[in-house]
Amino acid sequence: MTPRELAVRLWAFEARPRPASMVEAVFTPRESQGLLRIRAWAEGRWECRLLTPGGPREGKPLDAIAHTMAGDDFQGEYWGVSIGLPRRELEGELGLALKPGARLLGNFYKRSRDPEKSHDGSCWPADFAGGREYGLGSLAVFTVVDY
Repeated sequence: MTPRELAVRLWAFEARPRPASMVEAVFTPRESQGLLRIRAWAEGRWECRLLTPGGPREGKPLDAIAHTMAGDDFQGEYWGVSIGLPRRELEGELGLALKPGARLLGNFYKRSRDPEKSHDGSCWPADFAGGREYGLGSLAVFTVVDY
């Protein structure tokens, strides 16, 4: 968290990712019905959207700044995105002051719809089979920190 942004980094260790390979994060305050969804694809495309009941099915796009990244280290080859989300807009939409110590529910996902290598994975257990991978039972607690 900076005075102007909520910073989120997503990456996957994948040596030869297919274009449909995607990393994703979702966050929501416990008392909100809004869901922040951040997605990035191996091909370099990305999106940040706020999904709300009664809102557009695809969600409302958020004006974010993103930088794609790729490289390698001792763990292997990776790709991903570093995103700065506008703090004030996000606070207004989610109804939560994003200050150090604030708590959000969320999860990180690695997914692909490539016919040769289709998969769904998450950092914390998620109900993919039941179609509730964004449900409260599939989310863990995140604490906002200064950055």
